[in-house]
Amino acid sequence: MLVLLAILLAFLAQNLLTPLPYDFAAVCVALTLLAFFSFSQTQNEFVIRREGMLNALLMLIGIVIAWQLLPAPLAALCIFALAGVVFTHAVNSTAVDAPPAPTRAPSQRFQVAVFALILIASTVLYVYDNEHIQPGLHGDEAESGVEARNINAGKYNTLIGVGWYDQALPSFLAQAIGLRAFGNTVGGLRTTSALVSLLTLPLVFVLARKLFNTRVAFITLALMAFAHWFIAYARIGINYNQTTLLEVLAVLTFWEGWQSERKRWFVVSGLATGAGLYLYFASRLVPILLVAFAGYVLLMQWTADRRRQTANNELPSAVRHTPSLRVQQLALWCVTLLLVFAPMALFFLDHAKEFNSRASFVFLFSDSQIYTRDQKLQMYTGTTDISTALAVQVNRYATLLNVGGDRSGQYGNQLALVEYYTATFFVLGLLYALLHAQQPRFMLLLMWVALTLLIGGVLTIESPFSPRIIGLMPVPFMLASVALDRTWSVLSAPHDAHPSRLRRFAARLVLPLTAAILLGTIIYSNYDSYFDHYLHSLDGWAQREPATAVAKYAAQLGPDQTMYMLSAPELFIWHGTIRFIAPNLRGFDMPDPESDLPVRDPNTKWSAFVMLPNHTQWLGKLRQLYPHGTLREWRRPWGELWFVIYEAPAEDVLARR
Repeated sequence: MLVLLAILLAFLAQNLLTPLPYDFAAVCVALTLLAFFSFSQTQNEFVIRREGMLNALLMLIGIVIAWQLLPAPLAALCIFALAGVVFTHAVNSTAVDAPPAPTRAPSQRFQVAVFALILIASTVLYVYDNEHIQPGLHGDEAESGVEARNINAGKYNTLIGVGWYDQALPSFLAQAIGLRAFGNTVGGLRTTSALVSLLTLPLVFVLARKLFNTRVAFITLALMAFAHWFIAYARIGINYNQTTLLEVLAVLTFWEGWQSERKRWFVVSGLATGAGLYLYFASRLVPILLVAFAGYVLLMQWTADRRRQTANNELPSAVRHTPSLRVQQLALWCVTLLLVFAPMALFFLDHAKEFNSRASFVFLFSDSQIYTRDQKLQMYTGTTDISTALAVQVNRYATLLNVGGDRSGQYGNQLALVEYYTATFFVLGLLYALLHAQQPRFMLLLMWVALTLLIGGVLTIESPFSPRIIGLMPVPFMLASVALDRTWSVLSAPHDAHPSRLRRFAARLVLPLTAAILLGTIIYSNYDSYFDHYLHSLDGWAQREPATAVAKYAAQLGPDQTMYMLSAPELFIWHGTIRFIAPNLRGFDMPDPESDLPVRDPNTKWSAFVMLPNHTQWLGKLRQLYPHGTLREWRRPWGELWFVIYEAPAEDVLARR
C-alpha cells in the first residue's frame, strides 16, 4: 500500500502546481491514507505501532505545513521529494526488469495487434485534416516549404550549403520529398512531418524495451503516441521532429553497441548522429550527450577497477585506465560521425559565420549583430545579473513539463507539455532514476534530460522554447512508464503463497481495469489539450492565422490583380506564409502609405489593400482615392476584427495614377 500512498502524494504535489476541480478531495484522500497506512502497515497485516504512529504524525504535520505555509512550487517540490522516497522504498524489492510469468505473458499476436492499433490511431490523429488543423500556417513551416520547393525546382546545384536561417539544405530534403509524394500543399508539408513522427514511435518502443522491458516499452509507446506535445509537432510541417527521429536512433544504436560490444552498432549510431547534424540545430546536442554518457561510464568502470585492484593489493601500474575495446568502439563512432558530416564540415570551414549565426543569436550570454549581451538578458529575463538570469531560466524550464508556459510561436500552449497524470508519474520516475543513477540506463536518461534542458533551453533566449528541446521528448514518457511499471509489479506481485480471493480478484480484474481507465483518461486529456484547449486558444498572431487567411485570399487572385500590404511591421507581403500558399501572387509592401499612395506602378490594375486592425486609419484615404472600392472584413468567431481588405477596381486605380 505504500506505493499507492506515494502516488497519492505525487498527485497532491501536482495539484499544487496545476489544480484540478477536485483537488480538495484528492488532498483529503491523500492525507487520510497517509495517516492510516504509514503507521499501521506491516508486511502482511495491519498492526498499529507506536513509532509508526509518531512517524506518520510528523510526516502529516510536515505536509500540512508545506501545503499551507510554503509557496505552491516549493511545497510541491517538498511533497514530490517525499513521494519519491516513499515510492522508491515501496518498489525497491521488485526488479524492474523482471518479466511477467510466462503463463500470463500476452501472446505475440496480441502484442503485434496492440502495437498496430496504436500506430493506426496515431496516424489518424496526426494526419486527419492537417491542412486546416491547426488553422494557421506558421512562418517557419512556410519557409521550410518554400525551401523544399526550391530543391524540387532545382534552384540549388548542390545540397552542401545553407538555406533559410542558415540551416543546412539537407534539412529541407524530407519536406521536398513529401511535397512530391503527398501534394504540393500545406497538407503535403504536414503529412511529411506526421510520417516522420510515426517512424519515431517504433524506435522509441525498441529503446524502452532495450533499456527496461516490454511492458515499459508498450506504456511508453502509448503515452508518447497520444501525447498532445507529440501530436502538435506531428502536425507542424517543419524539420523539428526529424531531430527526434535521428536522436532516438543514435541513442538506441549507441546503447545496443555498448551492451553487445558489437562495432556495427557504433557505425550505425555514428551515421545517425552525423546525419542529424544536417538537420535542425537541436541535433547538435546528440554528440555531446553520447560523449558525456560514454565518459561517465568509462570513468565509473575505471574507478571500480582501481578500487577492486587496490583492495586486492595490486600495483597501481596494473590498473587499466581505459578499456581498450571501449576506446576502439568510441573511435569508430567518432570516425563514422566525422566522415558523414565531412562534406558539410568543409563547407562550414569556409563559412564559419553561417555555422555559428543561429547559435550566436539564440545564446543568452553572447553579443549578436542585433543585441548586446546585457540587452538580451534584460529583454528575456528582466535582469542583467547573470546569476539571477540563470535562476529565472532554470525555473522556467524546470516547470515547463509539469506546469507549462511554452512561449514558442510553433506550439505556444500554456498547458504543461506533459499531460497532468503522465506528469505525475514522470516526476516519480525521475526521482526513482535519481536514486538509481549508478545504473547506466538511468544515467543515460538523466543526462538526456539535464543536457537538453541546459544547452537547448536554459542558455537560450525566448525561453521556454519547446522546439529547442524537441529531442528530449521520449524521456518524460519513458520515466513515467518506469514508474507505472514498478507500480504494476508491486501491486500484482503475490505477497504470500496462498493469496486471498480478494487479492486474486484485485490482481486479475481491478488492477487491469484501473490501468485501462487511467490510460483512457490520459488519452482523452491529451486529445482535449490539443484539439479543444489549444486550437481554441490561438490568439490570431498576425504572422500565423491572419497571414494564412490573407494568403488564401491572395491565392485566388488572378495575374492581373495586385495586392498591397499596409501592415508593416506586423506583416509583409514577402512573409513565408503568403509566399508558400500564394506563390504566384503579384504583391508589394507599402511601408509608408502616406507617400506611397496613390499607386503609381504602371502595371497595377485591380488592387487589394490589406490592413491589420491597427492600420485601418488608411481606409479614409483609400476611399477618397478609390471611391468605387469594396471593403471586406475578416473577424474572429467572437466578433473581434482580424483584418480588412479594401478592393479597388482597375478604373479607380488608373484614374488616380
